[in-house]
Amino acid sequence: MLTIAPIFEKSEHEVQVFDPAYFTSDHSWSLLSFLFYRQQQSDFQFDKKEEHARYIRNLSNILKRKQVNETIANLAGSALATFQNEKKSQLVKDFWEGAISSQKRKVATIHERTALMEEHTTGVANSVFQQDQVVREKYMRRLNNTDFLEGENHSAVSIFNKIHSSRLKISNFVLSIKVSIRRSKKRKFQKTTSRRSSIDHHTCPQPSRSFSPSIL
Repeated sequence: MLTIAPIFEKSEHEVQVFDPAYFTSDHSWSLLSFLFYRQQQSDFQFDKKEEHARYIRNLSNILKRKQVNETIANLAGSALATFQNEKKSQLVKDFWEGAISSQKRKVATIHERTALMEEHTTGVANSVFQQDQVVREKYMRRLNNTDFLEGENHSAVSIFNKIHSSRLKISNFVLSIKVSIRRSKKRKFQKTTSRRSSIDHHTCPQPSRSFSPSIL
């Protein structure tokens, strides 16, 4: 079985064949089968004029190539000869109606999904914004409460310090009184003891100076 792979190799001396994978010698060429082939390609254009023109350019360029065998030339010539009738056939019309309808449904589905995604994204964004607002409000309330509590704490600390200082002053005052009382008691005790000693000294009988013991 003949193949045309060699004549479709890229060369600066040969015209380009845009779809070499389709134009092989193992099957007959037709506009309808070419359109089905093109529909599976990522660069397929949903435009009848564009795809029909591409089909014609491929066939014309094959015939223009210098190195082309008779079988390939016959396939290209036959396809060109039947093109005008093929493009007007009901099968080709049905193909384009189906392709365009399918594309419209696909586009509608894409638009619907895009709209849903936009709606979902908007909802998520709004939800995040609302949550952010709630968090901000809670944070600000806590911050204000913290400031208030810190102010209260400062006041409480100040009051506590004042009370503590007063307690220290009172304690020192009481301690000084106790010390004074103790000192006063001590002085009184010392005076009392001194007086008792003096009284005892004066009340005790003293030996007479004129007395002289008898000598036995």
